[in-house]
Amino acid sequence: MLRPIRTYWFYIFIVAACLLVAGVTAFTTGMAADRQNRFLLVAQLKVVENETNAAYLEMSGKLSTEANWQTAYDNVVKRWNRKWVEKEYDHYLDSIGIHHAAIFGPHGELRFLGAGNVPWQPREASVAAAGGVRELLKAVQSTWPQSLPQQKSGIVVIDGKPCFAVASAITPDEAAEAASDPALRYTLMYFKPVTAGTYASLSAVLDTRGIAIHTGIDAVPEAIMFPLYDAAGRMRAHIGWTPYEPGTRVLRVLFPVLLFMLLLLALVLTQGAMRWQRMQSKMLDNAARAKAMEEEVRIKSAFIGNISHELRTPLNAILGFAEMLKMHIFGPLGDSHNDEYVENIFDGGRKLLALVNDLIEISRIESGDKKVECETIDAVPCLYAACEEVRPLAEAKGVILAVKGGATDVWCLGSTQNLQQVVRRTLENAVAVSVKDQTVTVYWQRTGKDVVIAVNDKSSPLPKELLVRVNGRLSLYGHDHLLANKSHLGINFNIAQGLLILMGGNVMVESGPDIGNTVFLRLPIVAAPRRSTVDCAA
Repeated sequence: MLRPIRTYWFYIFIVAACLLVAGVTAFTTGMAADRQNRFLLVAQLKVVENETNAAYLEMSGKLSTEANWQTAYDNVVKRWNRKWVEKEYDHYLDSIGIHHAAIFGPHGELRFLGAGNVPWQPREASVAAAGGVRELLKAVQSTWPQSLPQQKSGIVVIDGKPCFAVASAITPDEAAEAASDPALRYTLMYFKPVTAGTYASLSAVLDTRGIAIHTGIDAVPEAIMFPLYDAAGRMRAHIGWTPYEPGTRVLRVLFPVLLFMLLLLALVLTQGAMRWQRMQSKMLDNAARAKAMEEEVRIKSAFIGNISHELRTPLNAILGFAEMLKMHIFGPLGDSHNDEYVENIFDGGRKLLALVNDLIEISRIESGDKKVECETIDAVPCLYAACEEVRPLAEAKGVILAVKGGATDVWCLGSTQNLQQVVRRTLENAVAVSVKDQTVTVYWQRTGKDVVIAVNDKSSPLPKELLVRVNGRLSLYGHDHLLANKSHLGINFNIAQGLLILMGGNVMVESGPDIGNTVFLRLPIVAAPRRSTVDCAA
């Protein structure tokens, strides 16, 4: 009878130990999940706060430019020129991406309401009576007795739709009389609706659900909300969403499985828990890497869109106005130095625009947005065309550009425009690092299934660590050797290398004291001319 009793108590001990371990594990896991939930809740609120501040900051910067514009002051404050106002805001609002603007007179009356080419067109009566508008105007006007007006911001509710709004006096720095003359106190206000899209990063990064915008202070079905205040500090709206609680999700999945395992054997529990921990750690690492990659692609895409609008648009305007001044369309500029200065502005703007376009090209290549449609082309005409493009640059610097023709009718799969660009950028690099009376040589030949285009210069050889980066398909941008004299070299090489890889080719570099530097551009040869258009990346 003793053996069965001892066995019985042994199993009781095992079950009790399993239950104890299960209770302790459940308690510690629950505490960890609660800490994780609270930490991520703070992170979600911080993301919403940052996105709200970013929306105000974007509008504030664009408002400052218009409010401090002398022409706006002359046509709105000094004399009310409605035709100028309507013409100005018809095209200006859409170009800056704000779409809605209002101008208020010295007594707070609505003098003008403009809306771009967007579906929502609020009525003047709705804007004048909108909640938060008077508070915002009072906040701007409260700064007049002390000094020039300051910019103010807050939420306004128009026809039940919450909007971000910023306002400022139309007063350039030199118009200080507006601070003392009430008749000159005109206020310019920009506003745009608050939408769930403003907070898209909340769901993209933290996996939240059900983002919604609510007006008033009533309770919302979402478990968490972020208040939006007007200029007087009164809550006019709030953002609600279902929070991301990974700790709770883990507990719902883990606890039944963990309890079942612990009822079997303590050893199985220990091994299973360790295996689960390793699996969870790997899953979290993979998820973190995937989200980091998605965030990187999003940032690059946003960079391309922002730089296109924020840099190329104003640069094109600068170049256009500079060219008009060069052509004396509205008459001579007076002193001869003015023509020289305009020429400098025009040349500098063209160089800056070219640099911006190159940066955008690099971003498109690295983010995978750049696509190259390949066809069967003859590489030789592309080479000669690229040489003729670079020849004026070489002659201006006193560098000899020698073309040693190789085989003719070299057919390969690629893009004529992109191949010519690759060779041109490589030649520009070679000419840039060469000095007067040095020779840059271009030649090409068939090697097996490939055509190799070689560009040789006699400048100082590249360091060994740089050759490792080049032949390892690593970026040269930022390397001290290349940026010592010409910072554009790294950009040129990166674009040429990226385009060649998209066409199925590769780049290799050889360097030495006697041979200088030789860049080899390799592309696959096709057997015979055939007209076909395919995606090189495929």
